[in-house]
Amino acid sequence: MNYTNSIGQFSLIRQYFALGLLLYLYSYTCLASPLNDQVQQAAHRYLLNKLQPLLAQSPSITYKIRINPLDQRLRLALCQAPLLVSQNRHSKSYGRITLAIDCPNIWQVYVTSEVSIFRQVLASRRTIPKKRQITDADLMWQTVDISRLRHGYFTEHAPVIGKIATKTITLGQVINRRHIDTATIITKGTKVAIIASAAHFAVRSFGIALSDGKPGERIKVRNNRSKRVVEGIVKDSNTVQVLF
Repeated sequence: MNYTNSIGQFSLIRQYFALGLLLYLYSYTCLASPLNDQVQQAAHRYLLNKLQPLLAQSPSITYKIRINPLDQRLRLALCQAPLLVSQNRHSKSYGRITLAIDCPNIWQVYVTSEVSIFRQVLASRRTIPKKRQITDADLMWQTVDISRLRHGYFTEHAPVIGKIATKTITLGQVINRRHIDTATIITKGTKVAIIASAAHFAVRSFGIALSDGKPGERIKVRNNRSKRVVEGIVKDSNTVQVLF
């Protein structure tokens, strides 16, 4: 028996089989490609349209849309009508998004996508220790993908300056609402004006704050003259308003 010929024939058969498989996959991909293009274009148009209100906020905002291709095992005919695209109504316009693509009354597929939004947000220019008041010198602009920011961000200085750091903020860290708190403007034991007001009159007296207070907070104060303890709203660093 000629083992050399047998081995050669087996090798040739494997080569033909591999070539046939490649040709099949190539033809399969070609058949699937027009459908994939049709779905990708419809999904891209939908996502871009959803982004318009956000993109209108600033000319510096940029974006990147990535739509995952269809499973090549799907055997669907090209849709002769415009594709209908929808998503969960509670979904955001960026981040990871699943879209339903409908060929009306024919078929429906789901595609996953990822939309990245790059914009300038406030970050720390240096390490900000816990309990320190934040100043303009502590802040800088940094361009980041906001779809990856779970706790929000700031695009203006005003809501951040003057606030107190609730934790240490490291150099380059994007500042979010969990990092800051309103500064205490009245401290326990401070002498304050007590403004007692009703619809047609107001009475001014003085007292002592019995706890720390931030703007808008309710604190207790003791009236110096009557020694009565009342509760009021912190208006500024010297005033507590009591409403009747």
